[in-house]
Amino acid sequence: MYRDYGLAQTPFIDKLETLNQATIPEIPVYKPTVAEFEDFSKCISMIESLGAHHVGLCKVIPPSNWVGRRKGYDNIDECLVEKPICQSTYGGRGIYFQDISPRKSLKFSDFKNIALSSIYCTPKYRDYDHLERKYWSSIGTSRPLYGANVSGTLMDIDQHIWNIAKLDSVLSRVFEEEGVQIPGVNTPYLYYGMWRSTFPWHVEDVDLYSINYLHYGLPKCWYVIPPAFARKFESFVSEYFRSEFLKCHCFLRHKCVLISPTVLSQSGIPTKKILQHEGEFM
Repeated sequence: MYRDYGLAQTPFIDKLETLNQATIPEIPVYKPTVAEFEDFSKCISMIESLGAHHVGLCKVIPPSNWVGRRKGYDNIDECLVEKPICQSTYGGRGIYFQDISPRKSLKFSDFKNIALSSIYCTPKYRDYDHLERKYWSSIGTSRPLYGANVSGTLMDIDQHIWNIAKLDSVLSRVFEEEGVQIPGVNTPYLYYGMWRSTFPWHVEDVDLYSINYLHYGLPKCWYVIPPAFARKFESFVSEYFRSEFLKCHCFLRHKCVLISPTVLSQSGIPTKKILQHEGEFM
């Protein structure tokens, strides 16, 4: 379960709570007012002042009058999914290594047809927990495609509030003054996923915050390890994948390690999870 909060009545999340695995709060869900939502920097500062960064993840549900793309998504079939990656996963007992290989670019309509085919489509399930078990028990049995790091955005050009293509932040202001563009950092990326498409455990580039908006499709599951347990997680992974660690001490940034929450919990590393639905920010 998770809790819904307006920004005004959200309880403060103390950093010390994250040091005790039993008392780590759930991932907060914020529902800012129209006025709060209109000022991106102020909204993020307020969320941070409430301690959400100690959990490591939060959800923001926009006001009902906010729309990211007014004309919907029926006309995106011609969009190009550039060089989607084929994800191959190896391992067992909840600990896996992911390898990727690029495939030829294709239209979104073709990508969608593959995703909905009998081989790749989401299986029947009773509830989320049932589907989650199916994921971890079959993670190495197929090779899903993932349209990752596709430059661009589907948001309306004239949407000036929480438009990922033009967010107001100190970083974006400095880069704009210097005329610097770093793809995926101060310019947006699109991601096209399907059942089992997975982003391995990672921290963001140069440990920056990241923002993700789900335009269209079925819910997306997020796992997070509270920052207070980051070093313990890194130590666990470096011991298990010793050869990779010896090659590169920052190999987690290669985004290739998948470890189930069950295995992590057994090793004293807590995780929290939440579903992101259409029209929600993480």
